[in-house]
Amino acid sequence: SQLVLQAFKHSSKQVKVSVELMEDSSVDMASFLGQALGTRLARITNNHFTVGTGSSQPKGIVTAATDSGVDTDSATAVTRAKLVDAMMSVDPAYRANGKWMFSDTILQYVLKVTDSTNQPLWLPGNDGPIGDTILGKPYVINQDMADTTGTKAILFGDLSKYIVREVTDLQFLQLNERYADYHQVGFLAFLRADGDLLDAGTNPVKYAELA
Repeated sequence: SQLVLQAFKHSSKQVKVSVELMEDSSVDMASFLGQALGTRLARITNNHFTVGTGSSQPKGIVTAATDSGVDTDSATAVTRAKLVDAMMSVDPAYRANGKWMFSDTILQYVLKVTDSTNQPLWLPGNDGPIGDTILGKPYVINQDMADTTGTKAILFGDLSKYIVREVTDLQFLQLNERYADYHQVGFLAFLRADGDLLDAGTNPVKYAELA
């Protein structure tokens, strides 16, 4: 089979700035707006790479992930047993390079989990490359992950199997003439990108739902 990655266009939408502000400000407005519009594009593409439908936008990793069959015991808490079940549902070949992904709210739940000796499930990392871990596996915080009842709130698997295609670098436009009659300058940024999970039927990434 094939995984076809297209090139959906993402726009930052226009921001118009008066020439007076650009002349009087001590801030390099073009540079400042370039960073701000880049951040705006990063937010929308991250949302699409996370929960995108795959129709007229990238297919998000949550959308493409496979059901682990695990539901948490509570809508506001997780247990060690459920996290173990979610992790072990992933093929060992992908578990070796596995990572967790969830929102900051879910991390708050995980930080409260302890084992039978009252030791926390979460372990702080040292100065090595792995960092903090949960059940020995690193995690990624993604605020576009859902954290409400009945949602796909926890991912585990080889996240590197999610492929992102960026056709070009971010394109930043400064429209000097278009709004000249208003004595304004327009700024606009575009990014063409797509993403999808590379899954040959072995399900490298699985999700668990909040009860």
